[in-house]
Amino acid sequence: MVRFGILGPVEALVGERRVAVGGPRQLALLAFLLVHANRAVSVDQLIDGLWGNQDPCGAVKRVQVAVGRLRKALGADDADGEAPLRSTAGGYLLAVGPGQLDAEVFSARIEKGREVLESGDAAHAAKLLRDALSLWRGPPLADVAYESFAQGEIRRLEELRLAAVEARVEADLQIGRHAAVIGELQALVIAYPTRERLAQLLMLALYRSGRQADALDAYQQTRVRLADELGLEPGLALKALQTQILEQASSLEASNDGEPSGGVKLPAGGSHGRAGADEVSGPDPPARPPTRLPLPVTPFLGRVRELADVTSALRREGTRILTLTGAGGSGKTRLALRAAETSRSDYPDGVWFVAFADITDPELIATAICQALEISEQIDLTPARRLEGWLAHRRLLLVLDNLEQLTEGAGVLGELLAACPGLTLLVTSREPLRLAGEQQYDVPVLARGDAIELFTTRVHAVRPGIEIEPQVAAGICDRLDCLALAIELAAARTKALAPGEMLTRLDARLPLLTGGPRDAPRRQQTLKATIDWSYELLEGEQRRLFARFAVFAGGCTLAAAEGVLGAQLDTLQGLVDRSLVRHDGERYWMLPTLREYAFERLEQAGEAEELRRLHTRWFVEFVHSEGLDANAPATPSLYNQLRAELDNFRGALEWAAESGDSESVARLAWPLTFYWWLDQGQLQEAGRWLEVALEARAGYPPWLRAAALNAATHLAWRRGDEARALAFFEQAAAILPLVDDPNIICAVMMSRGLLASQRGDIECARGAFEDAARFARERNLSELPVALVDLSELAIEQGRLDEGRALCEEALACSEGPTSMPARVALINLSEIAALQGRYGDALSLGRATLAAALDHGDQSQAVWAALEIAWPLAELGEVERSGRLIGAAAAFLEGAGFARTRSDLLWEKAALDALHRRLPADAVHTLLQQGRDTPLEQALGDVLKGTAYS
Repeated sequence: MVRFGILGPVEALVGERRVAVGGPRQLALLAFLLVHANRAVSVDQLIDGLWGNQDPCGAVKRVQVAVGRLRKALGADDADGEAPLRSTAGGYLLAVGPGQLDAEVFSARIEKGREVLESGDAAHAAKLLRDALSLWRGPPLADVAYESFAQGEIRRLEELRLAAVEARVEADLQIGRHAAVIGELQALVIAYPTRERLAQLLMLALYRSGRQADALDAYQQTRVRLADELGLEPGLALKALQTQILEQASSLEASNDGEPSGGVKLPAGGSHGRAGADEVSGPDPPARPPTRLPLPVTPFLGRVRELADVTSALRREGTRILTLTGAGGSGKTRLALRAAETSRSDYPDGVWFVAFADITDPELIATAICQALEISEQIDLTPARRLEGWLAHRRLLLVLDNLEQLTEGAGVLGELLAACPGLTLLVTSREPLRLAGEQQYDVPVLARGDAIELFTTRVHAVRPGIEIEPQVAAGICDRLDCLALAIELAAARTKALAPGEMLTRLDARLPLLTGGPRDAPRRQQTLKATIDWSYELLEGEQRRLFARFAVFAGGCTLAAAEGVLGAQLDTLQGLVDRSLVRHDGERYWMLPTLREYAFERLEQAGEAEELRRLHTRWFVEFVHSEGLDANAPATPSLYNQLRAELDNFRGALEWAAESGDSESVARLAWPLTFYWWLDQGQLQEAGRWLEVALEARAGYPPWLRAAALNAATHLAWRRGDEARALAFFEQAAAILPLVDDPNIICAVMMSRGLLASQRGDIECARGAFEDAARFARERNLSELPVALVDLSELAIEQGRLDEGRALCEEALACSEGPTSMPARVALINLSEIAALQGRYGDALSLGRATLAAALDHGDQSQAVWAALEIAWPLAELGEVERSGRLIGAAAAFLEGAGFARTRSDLLWEKAALDALHRRLPADAVHTLLQQGRDTPLEQALGDVLKGTAYS
C-alpha cells in the first residue's frame, strides 16, 4: 500500500522505501492530486493549477504524459490491485484510503488527543499530541510552497499544527510541566504575536512557575503588540486572566481541566449618551445664540486617534470638564477646536470658544466668558452670577483656551458646573486645573506620519511645486520632536531655506524657528517665545529644577533626579503637571526641544559644569550598584535599564573625557563593553571609549587597569586583531598579582583560553579554561558556567560529543537561570551536538529557544550567532529558503558591525552551505544569500521563529 506525505516535502512511500515520482513537475502533480485527494479533478483544473497560461493544446498533452508517468511510479494498490491514480470522466482521481495520507493521520490523532484531554487524562493526551506533531518533517508541501493551488492547504495545515501545539502545551500545563514549556511558549508568542491563546498559556505557565511579574509583563507586551499591529485591545479572556493574576486568584492553581476557573462578567449594558440629556425644567430660556468657533485658516491634518479619544471622552456619561494638557506647541487648541466642531450636534445650545491667552488676572475668568457669550452687564450681579443665570437652562459646550496662567482662579468654573447641569467644559492648558470631576487628556506630540504630512502640506503652501525628499521631511520632524508648532514654523522657514539645508542646521532649533504668522499670538511666533511663556509661569524652585533637568540626556528615574538634581517630588510633579517634563510611570523625561532651552537656562545660571560632574558620578555609581563591575547576570531587566540610560551613559562619558577624568571613563567603558556594546554589535563605540580609558591607565587602581585591558582584549579578539588582543592580554595578565578581585582574575584567565582557541592551540585553550573553571569553582564565582561552556565547545570541535553534553548540562545546572548568558551558550552547544548526531529537529528546537532567549535579553550578537547555528538544521530539514536568507542576514550584520568570524561559526556556516548546495543549484544559493543580506535582521530572525515546530 502506498502512503503519502505532505507534512514536509511531498513524498510517496511503499513500506519504508521512498517512491521516485520524477522531476519537479511530477512532484507538483502529485501534490495537486493530494490536496484534492479522493476528488475528481478535470484536465482544465490541472492545467490551471500547474501550467497556468501556457498553450492549452500543449498543456493537455503534458498532463497526459505526467499522469501516465506518475501512475506508473505509484503502481497498483496492494488491497484491490487497482492503481491509486485513476481516470474519471474528463479527469483524474487519486484514491487515498484511511491511514495513507499523513495529514489525515495527523488530524485524527489531534482529535483523539483533544478527546482524551477533555476526558481529564492530560498525561495520555500530551503523549498523543506529541505523537501527532512528530509526523511533521518540515513546512507542509515544502516542494510546492509557492504554487497557488497549495496556499489554502498550507494555511489550513499550519493552523491545525499550531492548534495542536496549543493543545499539547495545555496538556503539559495540566500535568505540572509549567516551567518546561515557558521557553517554547516565549518563542511561539514572538512568532505569533497577535495569537491571544498563546499569550494566555504563557501567562499561566509563568504564574504557576512563581513568576507573577513576568506573567503580567507578558500581558502588557501582548497588549502593545495588538494595539500596534491590529489597533485592538486584548480580548475579554486575556483581560480576565490578567485580573486573576493580579488578584492571585486560587482558581489559577493547576486544576483538572488545566484552565483558570471562573469567568469574567461583561459590564452591564448602559447608556453612552450625554449627562443631562434632557432639558432642565424651568422657564423658557432666551433665544439661543449662534455657535461660535474661530475658523482655522489651514486644514486640520492627522490626529485621527486623538480626535476619536477626545470626542469619545466628551460623549462619555459623567464628563463635565475635560482638560487637554500638553507641551506648548503640541497642538492642543487645534485638537480642541476640531473636537468641538465634530461634537456640535450633541449640544442644542451651541459650542462657544473663549480665548484666555492675553488674560493674566484670575479674577477675570467669568468676565471673559460673559464677553464671549455677549451677556450684557447687570450692575447688581457679579459676572459669575450672570453666567449661572444665563447657563442654568442651556445645554452647551464651552471651549476655554489657554488657562494655564489662570489656574488659581479656576474655582469659579467648578461653581459654574455645579450650578449649570447642562454645561460641559473643554479646556486647553499646559497643566490641569485640579477641579473635582476634571478628566485630563494629555495631548501627545504628532505621530510621525502625521508630522510628515503636516510639514509637507505647509511647505507646499509657501513653496508650491517644491520636491521634498521623504527622508529629509522625516528627519526634520524627528529633530523637532514632532511638535506641531515647531513644524509649522519650520515649514514657514522653507521660503528662504531649502529643507535639506534646514535639516543640517537643526542642532540649534530655537534660533532657527522664528518668523511665525503675524496674526498668531506673540508667544507662538517663535518656538523660544512659546517656551518662554511656560517658563515665566513657573515659580523659583520650579525654574531651577527645570533648568537642572537638562543635564539628563535620556530622561531619568525619580532616584536619579533626587540624587543628581536634589529634586523634591512635589516640585518635579509641578513640572509634569505643566507638561514641561513628562512621566511614563517609571521615568521622567523632557522633549529635546525643551531640553535645549533648559540647558541654555542652566548655563546662564552657571550650574552646568557642576551638574554634569554630579551626573557622571551618579552613573559611575549606578554601574557599581547594579553589579556591572562584579559580573552581575545580564537579565532582561538589566538590559532594559541600560537601554533606557544609554544616552545618559554617553553624556557622562563625554563630560568625563572633556574634563580629563579618564578614570570615570574607564569605570563606565569596560562594563559597557561587555553588557552593551559587544551585545549590540557597537564595536566602534566600544573602541572609541576604551582607547580614551587606556590613555591614562598607569594611574588607575590595579583592578581597574586589568579590567579595562581585558575589555580591550575581547574587543580586539572580536575584531580579528589577534596581535593587539594578545598585547592587551599580556599587559592584563602581568597585573594580576596586584589584583584582589577574583571575578576580574578569572575573566583574564579565560581570555587566555579564547585567544589560544582562535589560533588553533586547543591544548593550551583547554588548560586555560580548566584552570579558570577550577578557580571559579573554588571561589563560587558566576564565571564557572562560562568556563564550562568554553570547554564544551572544545570537546565538540574535537568530536567528544558525550563530554561536550555533560559539560553543557553542568553549566546549565550552575547558571543564574535557564536563559542567562552561559545557559544560552550551553543550549547553542547542545544544538550543535544534536545536529552532528543527525537530530535536526532537536537541533532546531534548541537553537530557536536560544534565539528567543537572546532576543528577550536584548543580546543581538548572540541572537545572530544562534541564527547561524540554526541555519544548518533548517537546511537539512528542507527549509532551504529560510536557511539561506538567515545566513545572508547574519553575515551582513557581523560584517557591518565589524565582527571577525570565529573558527566555530565558520564551521557551522560551512555545514549549512554544504546542505544548501546538496539541494539547490549554486545560483539559487547565491540568490538566497543575497536576499538575506537585503532583509532587515529583525525580520529574518522573526521569520525563523515562525517556522514549523518539530517536537
